[in-house]
Amino acid sequence: AIMAKKKEFKITTTVEAFLGALRSSFREKKPTIPILRHVLVDGTTVTGTDLDNHTIVPFAGNGEGKFTLPVKQAENILKGETGPLTIKFVPITEGSTSGSGWAHLEFGGCTFKLPTMSTANWPGTPVVAATALKTDGKSFKQAIERTRFAISDEESRYTLNGALLSCKDGLLRLIATDGHRMAIVRYPHKGNFECIIPCDTLDWLNVNLGETVEFGRGVGKQDKTLTIKTDGKTILARETNGQFPSYEAVRRAKYNHTATIADPKKVHSLLARVAKCSDERSGCVRFRFDADLTISAES
Repeated sequence: AIMAKKKEFKITTTVEAFLGALRSSFREKKPTIPILRHVLVDGTTVTGTDLDNHTIVPFAGNGEGKFTLPVKQAENILKGETGPLTIKFVPITEGSTSGSGWAHLEFGGCTFKLPTMSTANWPGTPVVAATALKTDGKSFKQAIERTRFAISDEESRYTLNGALLSCKDGLLRLIATDGHRMAIVRYPHKGNFECIIPCDTLDWLNVNLGETVEFGRGVGKQDKTLTIKTDGKTILARETNGQFPSYEAVRRAKYNHTATIADPKKVHSLLARVAKCSDERSGCVRFRFDADLTISAES
């Protein structure tokens, strides 16, 4: 019998470009499934996943090939290096049990050889949905930073383990609550879109946001995948199931008292000092508004 020759692949890029794609790829923090310790290299894109989130990150380069790569080992090898990088994938020989092949990282006169796993073990990547909402990246990043603290970290309250993105009535809102406090950020925006963005997805976005960010949702009742695109990168996130609390019912339409803080940075600095004396469990401080603002705490 004539055995078909297995094809070898070659990709040329730079260390900086490929390392940036590796670092932007989503991965399981403590993977128990071996394939989740890898990323999928497909031509000039890197895909990473923890099963709930899938990131597709392009990098500048040329070549073709589809193979997995142990991400932590590759990062450690490339860290601190610069210059041209050649990645060669060599399939295993017949009868070998060492994996699907070997990835050779060549740069600076050195060659590093890493074992790979079969691409057949790679989890399926959801379909990228069409854009339904597009907004300014800088404004959305500020919204994340001002609501992130209020997201619940209790796994049993899964509907609160993310933030509600609601765009309607000429306003885009990002709302987060843990049942004790609520943070709402809003800014003018046209459109009609609503979803719950998981906390891990928001954290990834906060680091990778570009000038704009686009949102979309899978078609069909069974497709609970959010598509979010920014700076050429795509993250496909499993949307949180359940009903987010009615934030409009919690908020008062009118308030008996209002106060305007002229220097928020100074108040933030004072608050950080006073909080050192707050109760260790509740962390509460007291604000008193009269002719001046008085911040106090006791434990």
